[in-house]
Amino acid sequence: MFLSGGSIWLIRSLPVCILFILHSMAPAQTSVVSTDNTLSSEGAMAGVNLGRTGVYQAKGVHQVKGLLWKSNKLFEINYAGSLTMSFDGSSGTLAELGFSEPVLGNGKIYFQLCVSLKQNFIIALDANSGRGVWKFESKEALSAPAVVGDTIFVVGNDGNIYALDAGGGKEKWRFSSKGQQWYVNSAPAVADGAIYFTSLAGNLYAVDIAAREARWVFTSKGILTTPAFDKAAVYIGNEKGFLYSVDVKTGKEIWNFKAKGEPEAPVVAAGAIYFRTKEGNLYCLDSKTGQQKWTSQVGGKSQPVFPITSVRVGTSLAFHDNIIYFAGAEKGGDHLFAIDAQTGQRIWKSKVAGPCRSPIIAEGVVYLGSLGNFYAIDAKSGTEKWSLEAKSEFKGKKVSNVASSPAVAEALVYFVTDEGFFYAVN
Repeated sequence: MFLSGGSIWLIRSLPVCILFILHSMAPAQTSVVSTDNTLSSEGAMAGVNLGRTGVYQAKGVHQVKGLLWKSNKLFEINYAGSLTMSFDGSSGTLAELGFSEPVLGNGKIYFQLCVSLKQNFIIALDANSGRGVWKFESKEALSAPAVVGDTIFVVGNDGNIYALDAGGGKEKWRFSSKGQQWYVNSAPAVADGAIYFTSLAGNLYAVDIAAREARWVFTSKGILTTPAFDKAAVYIGNEKGFLYSVDVKTGKEIWNFKAKGEPEAPVVAAGAIYFRTKEGNLYCLDSKTGQQKWTSQVGGKSQPVFPITSVRVGTSLAFHDNIIYFAGAEKGGDHLFAIDAQTGQRIWKSKVAGPCRSPIIAEGVVYLGSLGNFYAIDAKSGTEKWSLEAKSEFKGKKVSNVASSPAVAEALVYFVTDEGFFYAVN
């Protein structure tokens, strides 16, 4: 329906690289960071809010009227390139090529794009037209952005936290800690005037934005997940199988829980913590005590999506109206699952055509991008309301593209695909 150009999904044996093209760049401008201790990325971050529930407080798109705009081509895949990939490191270099889910703020759309090992970007587009506004480039990997007022916060694999001007993309300031490398696959968040992020060493940092120094550091062993928040605590898992509750003001451990498997990113809602493990176990814990309420095995093991290995099917949860949503695989097929948050029992599953990204919810509709399609599914019944084909032509053959899950504004959804275009649908 929409697409043209190549795809990196169906032809797995070919070496891949990506050429980056960004049109109509506006000149960058600077502004001053606010020192307000109430600064928060609520509503403009990965997972949408501090609880990472994936819910937009906006009117959804129940029926597609049409394409509002299509951006210029932002990147192009070159199948004749020399970059090779392997999952075990035995040959070539593991390249986590990909893009983050988009984030809305200040009338702009922001997202992270990994083009190659040495080409990483934060991109800003005008939400009304799709016009490229600015790009921030780094030779090291970057995290998904978190938007706070007139500032974008990004974690860099080079050991820097970047504060960028949201209007023009200029660097305002940076924070680093000697000898530390940050973990860019864990999306940062801002709460109460501090930015929270993790390191490869297994530490969770809270850095005061006004003072530009660490308030506290929570030390763990092993790589940590993306953190989720409520008013009292930060909740985070590590690769050793633990889920931690950490006091948001002091950084002291409140409780820990040992799961059967490696936890993925948690969601905080209605006095409970929900998370899946890479082995496919779904957990519900009491947020105050860490006591297990229930566990359920549904949706299969999480799995990387080739070749964007930073994206894992079956990990990202969404929560709305006492229902947990996630995309997973079962009996050889891909599905969106709806699970009762009180009992852990499956309410429904909706079959989709390929592996999916994170579910996003707005006004009773679950949206998710997948390999080959973009879906809108009724949150109560699991019936498909509408879908769009993410297909294109490559050397005369029809191939599937991967669509991101969207950002949602008033009766608009925005998403990007791996063939290089951004779309706004109403």
